[in-house]
Amino acid sequence: MYKRQVLYIVKSGFLEVFIPQKNKTTGKKINNVNEGSVFGELSFFDGRPRSASVRAITDGEIMSLSISAFEILSARDPELSRKMLLDLARILSIRIRQLTFKLIEL
Repeated sequence: MYKRQVLYIVKSGFLEVFIPQKNKTTGKKINNVNEGSVFGELSFFDGRPRSASVRAITDGEIMSLSISAFEILSARDPELSRKMLLDLARILSIRIRQLTFKLIEL
């Protein structure tokens, strides 16, 4: 089973989220990730393989938070971890809505 449960936080820079396409050199762009946002949230929660790839458009810096580090943080600071989970839920909700609108346009 895939167990790479890591959340990535964009400290600086600009990234592009894409889905690789077979027999093509480029993938289908599906979103951008800006400074201050996150990516990898689905695998962070469910431990399954990533559903998309990310590439840097500009120089930048990312930080990673493993699920085990998050569990330690949760034990030390439950209020902060609660706020983080609520923020991640909001991000997921926004991204699902954006995807829904894109599907409607197809």
